Amino acid sequence: MLRDEGRAMLRRCGELTERVRAAGSGRSGRLRVAYTRSAADLGAQRMVREFRRRWPDVEVATSTGWTTRNVQMLAADETDVAFVRTPVAGDGLAVRHLADEELAAVLPAAHPLARRRRVRPEWLRDEAVILWPRAQGPGFHDRIVEQVWPSSRPNVVLEEPEAESILAAVADGLGVAVLDHGRARKVRLPGVVVRRFTEPAPTAGLGVAWRANDPSPTLARLLASL
Repeated sequence: MLRDEGRAMLRRCGELTERVRAAGSGRSGRLRVAYTRSAADLGAQRMVREFRRRWPDVEVATSTGWTTRNVQMLAADETDVAFVRTPVAGDGLAVRHLADEELAAVLPAAHPLARRRRVRPEWLRDEAVILWPRAQGPGFHDRIVEQVWPSSRPNVVLEEPEAESILAAVADGLGVAVLDHGRARKVRLPGVVVRRFTEPAPTAGLGVAWRANDPSPTLARLLASL
């Protein structure tokens, strides 16, 4: 009996040792990932699914927010890595730029510019504009304004927090908007026309952020896979 118990104890010790090694190498453990809603179509979820496929023993817990909220979650140690709209900065944060996506003008179908194949940014100078609140992502917001309204401020008549709400307001004829080209086309509503800008088209960035002093090997594996 003692021999059998000894063998079982050795087996459990071996299993525990392997689990510790796996956690130490990043092959197991837990990783908290925060997506950003405005970049839902830029492939962040696919990247994480590929990580899950390669490292099935890592428990990945996901949430969805917006850039400012995700940065706050990193600072509060409520998430380990976050997808953000670049540029973004924060004390103790490391940020890696991943991609740029073309922006597009979103117009009511009856708008005179809807007849154009492409839109020049200066044609939106005096238009009523529907935009999302700057507080959700100051760097992202300012980058759009600097590219589309470089010499003036947009005439913002309404702020909505999500693309769907912005598109609904455009469909109602309340103004024009500027959104990611891919997302605007995907969720386009009746009464809305999406037009690309003339070259060079304005763009929006996607990045990933994490605490610069985080020693997690699991985090390091995710960053390497990106």
